[in-house]
Amino acid sequence: MMVLAPDALLRILQRYSQGQHVFVAFSGGCDSHVLLHLCSRIPALSKSITAVYIDHGLQECATGWTGHCQRVAAQLGVKFKSVSVTLLPIQGESPEAMAREARYQAIAALLAPGDIVLTAHHQEDQYETILLKMFRGAGLVGLSGISEHSNLGVGQLIRPLLAVTKQAIDDYAIGYQLKFIQDPSNTCIDFDRNYLRNIITPLIKDRWPSVDTTVSRAGRHCHQGHVLISELIDPLFQQVFCQQEQALSATLLQALNPLVQPMVIRHWFKWRGLEMPSERAVNLLLTQVLTAGKDRCPELTVGDYCVRRFQDKLYLVQAFVPVDSDFEQRWPLGENTLMLEGNGQLRRTGKVQWDDERDFWQQYEVTIRYRQGGEKICLPGRSGTHLVKKLFQEAKVPPWLRSRVPFIFFDGQLAAVGDKWVADAFYEMSAGHKLQFKWTLTSNNRKENDEKENNY
Repeated sequence: MMVLAPDALLRILQRYSQGQHVFVAFSGGCDSHVLLHLCSRIPALSKSITAVYIDHGLQECATGWTGHCQRVAAQLGVKFKSVSVTLLPIQGESPEAMAREARYQAIAALLAPGDIVLTAHHQEDQYETILLKMFRGAGLVGLSGISEHSNLGVGQLIRPLLAVTKQAIDDYAIGYQLKFIQDPSNTCIDFDRNYLRNIITPLIKDRWPSVDTTVSRAGRHCHQGHVLISELIDPLFQQVFCQQEQALSATLLQALNPLVQPMVIRHWFKWRGLEMPSERAVNLLLTQVLTAGKDRCPELTVGDYCVRRFQDKLYLVQAFVPVDSDFEQRWPLGENTLMLEGNGQLRRTGKVQWDDERDFWQQYEVTIRYRQGGEKICLPGRSGTHLVKKLFQEAKVPPWLRSRVPFIFFDGQLAAVGDKWVADAFYEMSAGHKLQFKWTLTSNNRKENDEKENNY
């Protein structure tokens, strides 16, 4: 159990590399006030600390909270930043979840690479999180609870008080006579966490006084089990993962032990930095998508992504809005990169000299369209014309991409199909200079799956 002392807090922070700034998520409540007070007592940190208050605009009584937080920061000699956010309703999301997401996004926007954000999650928060996850049927990842460290934007999110009891925090506040905000919404038992905290937990603690400590310990055991299983599953994932296509081999996945297959699927989502799919989604994927015939192209939507099957491969791709087949966009002269509405970007690559009069690019109006059907193209080194449909089939371009591939036209004549093929007539733009493109549908979405479970 951590002692609430400056040197103990500093030892935790020294485990992680630090940028120039330390931001403390400061709601004005008891927990975050104690954390900010503790940080201000560390000489090595005090000049780099900024207390950040997020105004959600949810409660009328919160109008004076910004001023309170600013005064506390001034008394402690630390910088202060207030950020107002607007919550946009999201279907299926609770106000708690929306407020939490808005907080993290607002704070992430303040960070430079390596900067640290500290939140005041404590042992009772950990206990509540694990129980709520258990009530929802979570696996090892959810039952691991809140992690001490995770990435947040280009910075880091650290929760140094996870081993500190709520009682210790309250005692610290009393000992230093800290004045803090009492949020009336904390007593509203319409929220699951408040119901657990105010109704259920007191009954449990009457029988098992140390339950928050023991449940937190169980969370650590689950985390250790998850880490071990991940290490064992990763070689199996690599065995079925096709690097070139960035997809899973359906045949190799089916050959694995049925108990292992769901773990490989979850590992795939984790590797991509996505939220874990539900048990139902994994079961549907394994029973309907994986087992479909090679001549079919089934798909399963999981959140903002789709798992699609094409031939013997499973692809995990973002769920995009269909493109408008009548779309047409002019490519301005002198611009290397063209942003396509809802369809990534198209970039001219290779050596580009806009003042080269021999460059065909100077001679034509360049426009972008999408597939209508029946398009043909003459390719360098191949005789005759070729149906683009046949070229797609030969190259095994997944069906859901074929309607999205940008077609580049020079004065109405098909000059290139995405970054796959360039027409013979336009292949060599000038001596030793080949016309080349790079189409990027999405940015790299491999990122850390940040823990955003609790309030501060």
